Amino acid sequence: MIKLLGIFDVASAILLFINLFINVKAIFLFAAAIYLIIKGLVFLKSMASLLDICAGIFFLLFYFRLNFIAMPYIEIFLSLFLFQKGILSVLA
Repeated sequence: MIKLLGIFDVASAILLFINLFINVKAIFLFAAAIYLIIKGLVFLKSMASLLDICAGIFFLLFYFRLNFIAMPYIEIFLSLFLFQKGILSVLA
């Protein structure tokens, strides 16, 4: 189960990184947002889960095309965070 969640984290990270360069279809961003928020709420006791919820909220901002000046930096940080967390979950 943990490996599957890790694979979804890596897929979300790749989706977020690709969103920096091209506009990803909104349904994919919405699905990733819902996944991250639900996963964060299920495993709420860790700091990583709080960051999952924040990442899900930012995915929703991207879904609604709400942008502000620091958005690319936040996208890079969140995609790196999700990628490393996903890889570590797959390797565990």
